[in-house]
Amino acid sequence: MSKTVAIIAALDTKGDEADLIRRVIESQQVNTLLIDVGVLGSPTIPAGVSRETVAEAGGTPLTELLSDGDKGQAMATMTRGAAVVA
Repeated sequence: MSKTVAIIAALDTKGDEADLIRRVIESQQVNTLLIDVGVLGSPTIPAGVSRETVAEAGGTPLTELLSDGDKGQAMATMTRGAAVVA
């Protein structure tokens, strides 16, 4: 069985950093799965699990989180969703 490391990151603001971590891990012949928890802007790199999927798993559609404008609520939802999808 091959191993997979989940990388949970806000790919709208930390995409470059997540990509670096991904490349280092994959250089060790370990699979990665990028899980996007960003809510501020568009992702800068593609995710294995989209922020829309994470938000739904956390109990609130992403469009609703973005329209509400409550960053604290959005991050709480994304944290719950990331735990579910991971």
